[in-house]
Amino acid sequence: MFSERAVSIALTAVVGIVLLAMAWGAQDFLRYSRHFPFTFGLIGAVLAAVIIFRDLVVARPPVPDEPVGDAASEGGHSPLQVFAWFALYFGLVPVLGFPLATGVFTVAFLRVVAGAGWILAIVYAAAAMGFIFFMGSMLNMEWPTGFVSRAIMSRMG
Repeated sequence: MFSERAVSIALTAVVGIVLLAMAWGAQDFLRYSRHFPFTFGLIGAVLAAVIIFRDLVVARPPVPDEPVGDAASEGGHSPLQVFAWFALYFGLVPVLGFPLATGVFTVAFLRVVAGAGWILAIVYAAAAMGFIFFMGSMLNMEWPTGFVSRAIMSRMG
């Protein structure tokens, strides 16, 4: 249906647009809180544009187009599978909240896709969540809470 190259370019464009929107949205943050998301979003959007430019302009040896699903049969992951994982992550954030969704996603992704053991997956998830809480405290900002987090907090007090 679509070649892997076309899907890769389209997904890179989507990621670039999301990063550009993140940089744009950071303009409404407090003075020091906006630096990290603005810089990260802007650099990421520029890199996405460079990748798209490279994929469109740089000549490659002729290779027959393969359907997107063939990458998984060769031991890799198709762009649609990776997109599905990120869609799952973005769907978890409003339900669980940003920190908890990051932990759950990290464990699931490392277990299912990377084939990591439970201990390694939990250590990485704890490190990611620790970094999120550290950045939140350093920037004096609250991360988005989800339905589950709000329900737990309302029952606790």
